[in-house]
Amino acid sequence: MPVALKLGRTCPDVDCKAIFERCEWQAGYLVAHRCASPDQPPPLGEMVILIATLGGYLDCKYDGPPAPEILWIGIRRVREFSIAMKFQENGERRYV
Repeated sequence: MPVALKLGRTCPDVDCKAIFERCEWQAGYLVAHRCASPDQPPPLGEMVILIATLGGYLDCKYDGPPAPEILWIGIRRVREFSIAMKFQENGERRYV
């Protein structure tokens, strides 16, 4: 995750698929925006902020960059959402 944070700050216009799997960015986008994800992945800078908001970051005007703990919480949630999305797509009914 530190690599994604650094790249999100230095190269915010790079596609997030450079770091995240398709199911991860789609699940994060779906939960954060409550609508279907676009066909093209969002930029990495946008994805880092999206993950941070899922971790509790408010993204207010005078907030600094998200703290590593906030990003860690957000990435855990995105991973959980992507696992749930994979199970839903495959129609599996196995409980973990």
